[in-house]
Amino acid sequence: MAETILVMEPLTPEMTSVGAAFVRALDESGFVAKAAFWLFDPEWTGWKLVLGSPELPIVGPAPLYRKTIKVLDRLGRPEPLRPELITILDTRNPIIQALATEFSTGPGIGGVRLPRTTINGVYIPGAYIYRVDVRRVRARAARRSHART
Repeated sequence: MAETILVMEPLTPEMTSVGAAFVRALDESGFVAKAAFWLFDPEWTGWKLVLGSPELPIVGPAPLYRKTIKVLDRLGRPEPLRPELITILDTRNPIIQALATEFSTGPGIGGVRLPRTTINGVYIPGAYIYRVDVRRVRARAARRSHART
């Protein structure tokens, strides 16, 4: 019987530090990030910086990604954070909603390591949470939103 072994790229202190500085700079730029966290992506076997924005369903992804690029440029494109590592999700996304059931950080920037776990049936392969300041939506509304994205 073949066995699959997941090799997880480590989330480095440099990544968490640069991520926090980036989220702070986004806040200063007026970008609305109600959730911000590194999330391990097992298909890519690397980490993605996830931003949860309630503006995504209103303005669409392009203007939001342009804002993140401007902030990265203003910061001098700090390594190891690259544009392709940034993912913007609607705050009604199931992963963000699952995190909101367990974490409520408020609008500040924190640092909570979350090992591989399942929350309310949603698998989280690993995360480092800066912020989850999201109101939970009813399950049916979250499912409808996810089906549209």
